[in-house]
Amino acid sequence: MKETMLKDRERLQTLRSYEIMDTLPEPLYDEITQLAAAICNMPVSLISLLDDKRQYFKSYQGLEINQTPVEHSFCKYAIEDVDDVFIVEDASKDARFRQNPFVTSDPFVKFYAGIPLEVSGGMRLGALCVIDIKKNHLRPHQVNALRTLAKQVVQLFELRKSKKVTELQKERLAIKTERLQNVIKATDTGIWEWHVETGALELNQRFAEMLGTTLNGMKCRKMEDWMAWVHPADVKVLTHALDKARSQPQRFFDVNYRMKHVHGHWIWVNTKGKVMRQNQTGAPVVMYGTQMDITKTYDREMELQKTKNNLNTLINGTEDLLWSLDTHFNLIVANKAYKDLVLSITGRKTKPGDSVFFKEIEPETNEKWRAYYKRALQGERFSVKEKMENPQKPWVTYGLISLNPIFNNGNELIGVACYSKDITAEVLSQQVLLKSQQELEKIMDASRDIICTLNEEGHFVLVNRASKDIWGYEPHEMMGRSLTDFVNAADKDRTQRAVTDLVWGHNIDGFENRITHKEGKQVPMLWSVNWHDKDALIYCIARDITEKKKAEEQLLFSEQRFRSLVQEGSELIGIIDDQANYTYVSPTSTKVLQITPEEFQNKNAFDFIHPEDNDRVFEAFKTLAKNRQITIHPFRFRHKDGSWRWIETKATNLLEHSAVKGIVTNSRDVTEKVEHLRAIEEQNRKLREIAWTQSHVVRAPVARLKGLIPLVQEENDPEEHRKLMEFILASAEEIDVVIKEIVEKTYSVVHVDGER
Repeated sequence: MKETMLKDRERLQTLRSYEIMDTLPEPLYDEITQLAAAICNMPVSLISLLDDKRQYFKSYQGLEINQTPVEHSFCKYAIEDVDDVFIVEDASKDARFRQNPFVTSDPFVKFYAGIPLEVSGGMRLGALCVIDIKKNHLRPHQVNALRTLAKQVVQLFELRKSKKVTELQKERLAIKTERLQNVIKATDTGIWEWHVETGALELNQRFAEMLGTTLNGMKCRKMEDWMAWVHPADVKVLTHALDKARSQPQRFFDVNYRMKHVHGHWIWVNTKGKVMRQNQTGAPVVMYGTQMDITKTYDREMELQKTKNNLNTLINGTEDLLWSLDTHFNLIVANKAYKDLVLSITGRKTKPGDSVFFKEIEPETNEKWRAYYKRALQGERFSVKEKMENPQKPWVTYGLISLNPIFNNGNELIGVACYSKDITAEVLSQQVLLKSQQELEKIMDASRDIICTLNEEGHFVLVNRASKDIWGYEPHEMMGRSLTDFVNAADKDRTQRAVTDLVWGHNIDGFENRITHKEGKQVPMLWSVNWHDKDALIYCIARDITEKKKAEEQLLFSEQRFRSLVQEGSELIGIIDDQANYTYVSPTSTKVLQITPEEFQNKNAFDFIHPEDNDRVFEAFKTLAKNRQITIHPFRFRHKDGSWRWIETKATNLLEHSAVKGIVTNSRDVTEKVEHLRAIEEQNRKLREIAWTQSHVVRAPVARLKGLIPLVQEENDPEEHRKLMEFILASAEEIDVVIKEIVEKTYSVVHVDGER
């Protein structure tokens, strides 16, 4: 029975593969049934196909129905019969058919002859048959004709299937081609094709764009042109990879090296390729491949490697035991300390899939651990202190064992994560015990980075407690949920594709996205991920790079601010060597002195300084040998038009600085300030001169007044008194005239100097 059912399932699968059940009538099949009916001189001819429930007629002549229940079918006997033709001359007298409704009622079948439709592989899908309503028989040539027509039907089936397969292959090829183009465009991939025999090289536009140029600008037509862009130290690396690929045409080569950007710096690229076509002797004719800019990946490699090393140190660099088991008490993963302990107790190495119970250990101990595991598999998270006897140590030790349930995406328990730590010292000292308990709570949670595992659908299986600090979620709030539930909407598709690519074996390095914090803010993350085939889990470390992003933004802002200061500011910034020769001048020189930076190149600063100020500035310049920074008070500097501008300069000695290797001068034009100060000094000089001169003129009439006033006070003669008063009035008028002259002269000096 089982063998028959197996063959029947295979037949049904074969029938479905032809996709012909319930298809529309087709003239080619109708012509065959018409011909069969004519050859056999019978009113009914059918092409029948049988599944497990019904008999379907692909073509039918002389009937008005296109299917019947399989239990009423004559053709099923033709399929099951060992011969290649099945004939019933009088169905009304055949025990198998006399109660058949198609015999007892319309169309009152009497005669039946069927040829099985046997496809490649020996499977019979149905039959080509002829039917008569009266008793009849077939001659040999008619049977042979039916056999020929049946083979023709099978050939039509095969042709149909072959056409379907071809169309499907074309459709899949078109889809793959479109996907490839989309992938190339989306991943920013350069494409190259090398015709080895002719040396001709074909590149796409992206290849050239990586180097900051165009295909015409790159002028890369031969392999030697390509090599001219490669770093001299890496030419041998690329040449060796190409030579090896040509000697092993079936293998891809994968090589990283540097190429020169048009701006002068070097970028890291990854080139992959293989021989795509060979000649009759097996020599390579065409090589084809891709190229990607991986500069950022290289910049992050050290940080990524450091993260991986930290993870290995965390898991295997500790003497504590770390292991996990599934619901069948079989080991999932364990660290080196656990494996070493098992080896010392049992004398054998342990590996994933092994039982966590050992026959070398007393049954009571195994049962105790079984009870612990069962508690955890019921969802309980707990810790216990254990008294342990290690055969490698002559004394009793104590361990703190932590067991935590592991959940799948359906929030179902799938295993237990276990941790065991030696707490002998903590048992002896309460203070050390407290510290040990704090360390125990960390384990995975001690990391400031997120440490978690995802299943192949991208759902959280395990998350450490850093999720609370970084994302605002407790670990249990994330268990079983999809990573994309927490990802910024703009990053969801990219993140899901990364998970899918990782599961399918594609490497993901330095992946970045944004996680939406429980409070709604966005947290930028840098992921280090690894797919483990046996565990069917993705192991992840995610680092909060908020501060890094802020630093990058601040650096960009600083660069923009510096650029604005140098190019658009009012100060002239220059760099001179220890002989005062210019090596750099900022673009502001054009604004300040109408002299372009190029006109300063390789010229000496003292060539532009006024001869009268040269010695003073030179003496100040010499002090830079002992002082890191000096200020040189205003001196005259030649303008483009030949005039002199007063310049005040601050000079900083950075000759020992590797990035500068010179003296940086910050100069500003203080001509207006100097001229204004000089005008004030001249004004003051004139005022002092006026004051000195006029003070003597004023002093004479004042002296007379002082002499006349006592005489007036002593004189009693009215006439003399009158004369003395006239002398006093004349002296006062003389003083008034002098004061007016002083005011007028002072106003003239201030007014004239003020206009300057």
